[in-house]
Amino acid sequence: MIREVQPEDYATIAMFWREYLDVPTATNESVSQTLTKMSKDNHYGTYVAEEDKKVVGFITFVEVISIDDPDGYIKMNGIAVLPEYRHRGIAQQLIEQVELEAHKRGSSSIGAATSFKRTGSQRLLDKLKYEKSAFWFHKQCKRFSIHKISDDLYSRMINGDSYMENCVVPKEDLRYLLVLHKDKDGNTRQGEMIVHKLIAKDVLEIFEELYYAGYPIERMVLPDYYLADDETMMQNNNSSCYNFRFISHTNKLSKHGLGMAVDINTLYNPYHQMIKNDDGTITEVIEPAIGKPYLDRTLDFDYKIVKGDLCYTLFTEKGFEWGGDWTDRKDFHHFELPTKITEKYYELYTR
Repeated sequence: MIREVQPEDYATIAMFWREYLDVPTATNESVSQTLTKMSKDNHYGTYVAEEDKKVVGFITFVEVISIDDPDGYIKMNGIAVLPEYRHRGIAQQLIEQVELEAHKRGSSSIGAATSFKRTGSQRLLDKLKYEKSAFWFHKQCKRFSIHKISDDLYSRMINGDSYMENCVVPKEDLRYLLVLHKDKDGNTRQGEMIVHKLIAKDVLEIFEELYYAGYPIERMVLPDYYLADDETMMQNNNSSCYNFRFISHTNKLSKHGLGMAVDINTLYNPYHQMIKNDDGTITEVIEPAIGKPYLDRTLDFDYKIVKGDLCYTLFTEKGFEWGGDWTDRKDFHHFELPTKITEKYYELYTR
């Protein structure tokens, strides 16, 4: 498991610096003081690898910002793994965690300096496609990227209730997207979304094209920020995909629970349905509840999805269906894969 460092790990990290990184002056006290200072400055970060209930590796980094590189770059300052735990992919997991952090920060690149003795680190960085200049290895950060679900992210999903005990999709079949998007004022925002691996590449390409076209998306964070509460998330105009839940007013698993449906600008493109009750009365359903003013699609307002616009076109060209085309109800923010595809996966996961 890869996780953020805790104070109780400091002595172990000091040992790593002394015994495996050739820094004999790294006493428990000095390392503890340094890591405590670093924990109060968000330009620094440290992750540890934990196995068998003990810390078996660590990595530390710093974000460097300069006049000629205002986006900043991430420099990995130290990485080590216990000898008996090497060749298990732990060092790669630690580096990939820092790469993920670099993507989230919008850094321009990530790099590391190695000594001539550290041939193992050099081979690993070469394997991970880092470019080499003497003993400096570096890689440009992609603005749009696909990642597997890390242990840290998986914990966020469980704690945030988007991934529950009865979820049918294994986390190995989900992917974490990091993208950029622009709001209505043209400001660039960092976005994140979890989707099924089946649609990951298509959705990434859609968001990249939307971004460079300046198509406005106000907010894109994981449902876990809202404890997976769909109504609250929609009222906040959040765009998202995976969230284990059921279709409104049914006991049927939503396609969001498979990671095969994407909601965009939810407040301004509400869900609307007229439901006939057993006693013959009619109940009007609007989600989010405060979205009623935006049911009048003749009005002009920001973040509105219109049939034929770029968002609609890109999703439908990739085979998605738009909820705004439905006749029995309208879900103007919703794009999903056809049922003939999702049913096959649902049957596979629930056998």
